[in-house]
Amino acid sequence: MRLGMAAIAALMAWAAPLNAEPGPMSRWLMNEPVNLFTRGMDEIRERVDRASDSDNEFNSSASATVRYSWDDNEINIYFRLFGLEDSAISHDRCNKVRNSYIASVTNAPRDKELIFHKVLDGYVDEGGASTAEWLTNVHVPREISAMFSQNSHRARDRDEDIGEKLARIIFVEVEMFSDSGDGISCRDRITSFDAPSKPTRFGLE
Repeated sequence: MRLGMAAIAALMAWAAPLNAEPGPMSRWLMNEPVNLFTRGMDEIRERVDRASDSDNEFNSSASATVRYSWDDNEINIYFRLFGLEDSAISHDRCNKVRNSYIASVTNAPRDKELIFHKVLDGYVDEGGASTAEWLTNVHVPREISAMFSQNSHRARDRDEDIGEKLARIIFVEVEMFSDSGDGISCRDRITSFDAPSKPTRFGLE
């Protein structure tokens, strides 16, 4: 005699223990602590992935990675763009792309996002503070601190300057390559908006 699906489901529900508890593996995972560094790195990776997946001005393919270097005590964020026109490869363009990615990763307010592009031109807000100063001293450190935080509570002994201190070890690098493999890279701290650039070639470390 065949049982209908409804009868089988009812039988399984009746047979299940009333006071079911997590198994050993689930219990172990629930008891395992997550440190704030791991949480912050996961948050950075999520934001970097979103920034890389968003459309760039060249409509070219892009990739991104995040790595922590134990030897150098640096958090390195890498963005790579491929298949560009040779005319798109320049110091100024590399930094403008880099600033756009920094804006995405740090959740820049919508009305401030385009101002990242004006940093290289020395743009000054109405209040007199340069955009670079606002980004360096206020916005970017605040966002970094939030990434390496718990939403539910704040420890009393937490360093008030942790965002600023972490910003000193976070580096953002952009590499841009043409179809021929020639390219340019620009890399500096996340609070620097005119990063030094140098020529590079795809496939070379």
